[in-house]
Amino acid sequence: MAAKKIDAKLFRAVFQLVSARPWLEQRDEAVIEMLNDCETDRQQALVLNLLERFKFSNSSDLGASAKSIAEHITVVWALTPLTTAIVAIADRNESDGSHFLLKALAQKFSREDGWSDVNFFGHITSVADLDVNFTNIVLVDDFIGTGKKITRKVKWAREILQAQPIVRRLYICSMAGMNFSKPLLNGLNIEYFCTTWLSKGIADFYTGEQLTAAIEDMTALEKTLKELGSDYRFGYKKSEAMYYHEPYNVSNNVFPLFWWGKSDQRRFRKALFSRGAA
Repeated sequence: MAAKKIDAKLFRAVFQLVSARPWLEQRDEAVIEMLNDCETDRQQALVLNLLERFKFSNSSDLGASAKSIAEHITVVWALTPLTTAIVAIADRNESDGSHFLLKALAQKFSREDGWSDVNFFGHITSVADLDVNFTNIVLVDDFIGTGKKITRKVKWAREILQAQPIVRRLYICSMAGMNFSKPLLNGLNIEYFCTTWLSKGIADFYTGEQLTAAIEDMTALEKTLKELGSDYRFGYKKSEAMYYHEPYNVSNNVFPLFWWGKSDQRRFRKALFSRGAA
């Protein structure tokens, strides 16, 4: 059996990428598989460029985000423990990314005077039964993609609060969010804070002929993903997100090339990240 040839230029590019992005070391097989599925050098260059700019978040980033959010709540918004409830946007009996951010915030606030477990609530349904002293409600989520989910949660909370005899004020905090969601958030007419704002991986980075080429190449690569629905092309509603917080479920706003588990070329493909929908 003849030995497989290794392209020196591609090897050098992958080596430099993994050296600069250590989180890829444990995902080297997925990286190689993606590159092998490319039909052209240009497609490979696109994949490498996206991976180089990908925002990978870990426990250290979570701690830093929790610190920034806590400071924004207490310093910028000047909210106090006697009047503030911090609420995860997850529905009852649902577990999602808002929980790990809520837990990190609870740990951070545990070292602050006056704050305790009574200020933190694991589900948005808690809004209906909050103590009358909690006139400020901070809704937290780990990631804001299109902004439609958090908008839906805010509207639901407002309907509940309108039926109550006291006036409460809503706020939003998140670890990361897409820049294109800001107009929708602004339309809510409430204050919000996000630690990291992200741009679209292709549309907000490339211009002119390079943009046209990148769209063409990603479209071709996504055609190799078996049973990928149109809503998820370029990420949910074309979000083009490049963000992941370890070790939780990757957002469907992320390019499916990085998480979709089915391929036209094989029954299963080694994806960079896991997601139940794949």
